[in-house]
Amino acid sequence: MAFLKSDAPPDVLETLRQLEAQANACWRGLRIRYYPNNVAIWALLTGGIRAVEREQAARTSNTPHFGPMMINISRALPIAVKWAMRYGQPAETPLNRRWSGELSAAVDEALSVAREYSHFEVCFQAFHKDVHTADVLEPALIRFTTPGAERDRQVSAWQKGLRPREGRLAGRPPEPLPQSPPVQAAFETVLRSCRATGSLGFECGEHPYLLVARNYWR
Repeated sequence: MAFLKSDAPPDVLETLRQLEAQANACWRGLRIRYYPNNVAIWALLTGGIRAVEREQAARTSNTPHFGPMMINISRALPIAVKWAMRYGQPAETPLNRRWSGELSAAVDEALSVAREYSHFEVCFQAFHKDVHTADVLEPALIRFTTPGAERDRQVSAWQKGLRPREGRLAGRPPEPLPQSPPVQAAFETVLRSCRATGSLGFECGEHPYLLVARNYWR
């Protein structure tokens, strides 16, 4: 039976408490936490960019897949970075920005776990605020539901971007907005300062745009 938190019996609340605690500890098995936290953060940000570039290469950016992918990575990446900051090893100086197969695998693992955890986190927060009901189907299986009639669920799906594939209500991605001239000029300036250091490596000289970004992520 599905319950709002305010109506749930004690045994259901205890089951949910245990499962939420188990979910909150999902970072413990991640390999990314054995790296210096500044290396882990840099690698995760690089992995996020790689995910975007892979999707662009596979299907371009103006597709029904690209928007949800960006939403998912925008949720998963801050979670993984938070784990790296809290549970990673002490920062190393100077920062060694060296990509490797092992680091790549650790990044993929962390982002995959964070992506799954992000959905669970949203559902539990909604349950705590009496927005979702929770139905304990098995000791480790919960079904979260938004209360309401079929029309309410249709409106919820529409707001999430889930549209019909055909007909007058079919979802159509909007045309991308062009980058503003200042952004284009900044990109060209930074790109000109880059130097190749191998088949997959490059270095950038110090530049005000890079310094702003670097200080933002510290």
